[in-house]
Amino acid sequence: GSDTGAVYDGEYIYKFTPPQIPIREATGAGDAFISTFTTGIIKKYSVEKSLKMAIINTCNIIQHHGGANSGNLSLSEILKRIRKTKLRIKKVKI
Repeated sequence: GSDTGAVYDGEYIYKFTPPQIPIREATGAGDAFISTFTTGIIKKYSVEKSLKMAIINTCNIIQHHGGANSGNLSLSEILKRIRKTKLRIKKVKI
């Protein structure tokens, strides 16, 4: 959704607001978000970088007809887009 999201890792809360972009189809967006985030964690990326990966991939998916079937990015493409895209994630210690 377009609302602020949050992830808690047991020590910090990471808050983020996805970019406001046009949505063509949202089918599979939630599944894509969590699977991309999980991939980042499994590959030992930080929570913040894994969230950025998930946001970038999900934004691409919702801009394509066919949802997750046609909009998934490769890991290398996601990492390229992270460098080009400004995403703000607020990290708060609990």
